[in-house]
Amino acid sequence: MHGFLDSTSKYCDSEDDKRLENVLNIIKPKTSVLILGCGSGREIGNLLMKKCKITALDISPELIKEAKRKYEKKAEIICINS
Repeated sequence: MHGFLDSTSKYCDSEDDKRLENVLNIIKPKTSVLILGCGSGREIGNLLMKKCKITALDISPELIKEAKRKYEKKAEIICINS
């Protein structure tokens, strides 16, 4: 995998993102995944490409709103600060 989707659904390559790439490489397709601290949902798009079932949580209503705007119909996204 060379690069992955960022929060604007464009591919990106950076040194900081290698950890996410490593995690994505070990997650098997169709796995159930819980994301704690999902932010605006950058990881959600990548996991959806692997057909994962996703539950994503964050405490920021603003970031959850952005994640829901992009992925609400495809993932369970919950604000735990409401």
